[in-house]
Amino acid sequence: MTNIKWSILGVLAAATPLAACDPYEDQSTAAPVVVAVTATSGTFGAYTEGTASAGAWTVADVPSTCAAGVVTSDQPVLFATSNQLLDGASIQMGDLDCTPTGSPATPWLTATPPAPGGEAWYSCFSPGSPSPTLGSSVVIFRSASGGVSRWDTASLTEADNDVVTPYTFTGSVRDWQGQSMAVNVTVNVAPNPGVPGDPTFSVVTTTSVVVSWTAAECESAGNTTYRLERGPTDTGPWTVVSSGSTALTFIDTGLTTATTYWYRVTARTSTGYDGPTSGATSVTTL
Repeated sequence: MTNIKWSILGVLAAATPLAACDPYEDQSTAAPVVVAVTATSGTFGAYTEGTASAGAWTVADVPSTCAAGVVTSDQPVLFATSNQLLDGASIQMGDLDCTPTGSPATPWLTATPPAPGGEAWYSCFSPGSPSPTLGSSVVIFRSASGGVSRWDTASLTEADNDVVTPYTFTGSVRDWQGQSMAVNVTVNVAPNPGVPGDPTFSVVTTTSVVVSWTAAECESAGNTTYRLERGPTDTGPWTVVSSGSTALTFIDTGLTTATTYWYRVTARTSTGYDGPTSGATSVTTL
């Protein structure tokens, strides 16, 4: 049985092999099925659970982060958990060696889209699973790590910063009795336009001000819109004064003389996903 090195649980000592028996023997007369699908971070922090429909699983709105103009999933590691103990040999090449998908050794998994240059899709057998009471898991991740069963370098990136990028995995693995289990999972990485620049001010009068900000770092030109909010303090309460516009400036009118106002701005994709809100900045009318 395969021993797996876990980054969060520590190293599973090589001198402590797993018991040579099937703890799910009383459940293994029927074909195994996927009972849970979870997307999680490489360090097993936050996670998103999937839902099933007619045997196909979907993990929706997996959160993402914008950095240097690229949107990357916060939870790039996928666990498909079985109700029975799986045969690790049907999933990976050997101990601590997650075989790239589509290889001659274990071409069990089809991944769409394919991995970009310098990376590959990998699949590993995890006897512990995120929840040991549920059974064993197939672990799927994309990395440039060379096949070693560590997924702390896993990554998923958005193909388009404005729309959901779906990743689909299909294939069949075996349990210890040689029975097949179908894997059909789609993971949807949520877009993230990024955070806009903090508001700045110009042309301040007794009753109006021009509010400006820089574009969100991962905006999609012509598609990203902005919501500008105003409040009496840096913590609100906030009133929306402009939304749904791609413009990076707004003239706020009807203000009160010699009064301080606070502003903050949030970017939104055309598909309705908000990025982080900017910092709040203030201006005082004349």
